[in-house]
Amino acid sequence: MLVICMIAMVLCLGCEGAILFFSGFPFLGAQVHIDAIGIVWLGACVSIFVFAKRPISPLIAGWALFLTSAILQWLYSNEEKSVVWFLYQHSLELIFLTAAHVAYFLARIKRPLAQRQAQ
Repeated sequence: MLVICMIAMVLCLGCEGAILFFSGFPFLGAQVHIDAIGIVWLGACVSIFVFAKRPISPLIAGWALFLTSAILQWLYSNEEKSVVWFLYQHSLELIFLTAAHVAYFLARIKRPLAQRQAQ
């Protein structure tokens, strides 16, 4: 189950990265809110690599990415804003958050079991 959560998080970050790339993230002259979301996205990518030592890092990075994306897209978007629009715009972040929560709790459950078996 932990592997499935990690795969889900990597896929969500990959799709989010593709969206940011096509929005102009790594290039000069991109919109400020795209750059801000992109920088937080990079932090979320790094958090995946340190999951083994710090299982809470993707959880914190996921919430930061979700909040940054939600607030900035709400402020800088000209589209009609509804619940369906919100869920559509942030579905990748919500899937990432769900997987990060499950992975965190699975890692918390596994760690005490491993410590008990070592004794």
